[in-house]
Amino acid sequence: MAHSISARKRLRQNEAHRQRNKGRMTRLRNAVRGLRRLISSGENDHGGESLPEVAALLDKAAATHLVHRNTAARLKSRLAKAINKAKPVA
Repeated sequence: MAHSISARKRLRQNEAHRQRNKGRMTRLRNAVRGLRRLISSGENDHGGESLPEVAALLDKAAATHLVHRNTAARLKSRLAKAINKAKPVA
């Protein structure tokens, strides 16, 4: 248990940040998972429309240090690559 007042405050802050980040991370993972589901189901039109939304979420998560910026860039790249691969060559 923390003894000093500042240590107690730090514990409260850490818990608040942990809860906030937990929600944001869940939202981010669900968005990525949903986009991957659209791509695999063959709904490419919707996948292409959803990519900017997911990319914006990833960029915001990287800006707030929720995920590393290289992780966000890698996920965006792989999602874009999957959408382009799934598109018909017409």
